[in-house]
Amino acid sequence: MREQYQHYSREREKPSSGNLIYGLRPVIEAINAGKEIDKLLIQKGLQGELFHELFQLVRENNILFQYVPVEKLNRMVTKNHQGIVAFISEISYHKIENILPILYEEGKTPLLLILDRITDVRNFGAIARTAECSGVNAIIVPDKGSAQANADAMALLSTYTNKLFYNLGNDEIIDLPEAKTGSEPVFKIRSNEKNFEIIPEIKKTGLRLSLLIHHQIKEAGNYTIFDGNKDISGIAFNYDRRESNLECLSVGKLQNLIDKSGEKNIQVLKVKEKPLAETLSEMNNGIQLWKTFVLLTLLFLASEVVLLRIWKDK
Repeated sequence: MREQYQHYSREREKPSSGNLIYGLRPVIEAINAGKEIDKLLIQKGLQGELFHELFQLVRENNILFQYVPVEKLNRMVTKNHQGIVAFISEISYHKIENILPILYEEGKTPLLLILDRITDVRNFGAIARTAECSGVNAIIVPDKGSAQANADAMALLSTYTNKLFYNLGNDEIIDLPEAKTGSEPVFKIRSNEKNFEIIPEIKKTGLRLSLLIHHQIKEAGNYTIFDGNKDISGIAFNYDRRESNLECLSVGKLQNLIDKSGEKNIQVLKVKEKPLAETLSEMNNGIQLWKTFVLLTLLFLASEVVLLRIWKDK
């Protein structure tokens, strides 16, 4: 996870015209048509019969609303908004109590992702994309204090899927999302941990950009792609698993190798019924026999009492 975040403010958000409607009658018709309203902005002090009809629908459908100054609405819409601006949701929301029974009926174990205070729409889109690839069944977001699932978030979710990792020696082409760059962009791949940096070759195909590294990255690890000084993506490189020795040794062969090496501090543990933690504890502290001794002491005392009573009876 990257530690660099960009400040996001709902006040400066510029909603696209595709997910915004305004006016009393259009919003009422949208709600009656079953449109998912993400958020409703209402001018402070708004009154009227038509407004009360709208407000009743808002209450009945549990739509999130907020009273705002008319100046804010004027900045968002230059036409006659009648004191009402609504955001149409790009996705459908469902109650969690309705989702869980469906998942159980399908024989699935629910995998839910809960997000809190994710206010940057780009972060939200990236998280949703990762959740989709990881098999998450539903994303739970709060009503307030969360990024809107608008067109920008959906674009990030649908247009670009980054690979989880690349293999050294095999994957030499790194695909980038669509980026607005200058006529001669300069990309860098950097690792601060390894004190490493290269400038890869750039290949452009249509609107897509690709970076060719030409075997310049030799070590596995996490790297960052920079467009100039701007961090645009993180990538990971792993060693090819086919280069590793995946042979398994039996306990006898492993013990023979240890004996031949002459190492005295290596021991093969045979863990069968006992947990590994208990086995390690016995190695460090020895087998705890105090319970056995306590039971034997009590048994000897009871035997002595019985013998004394028999002796007195005689």
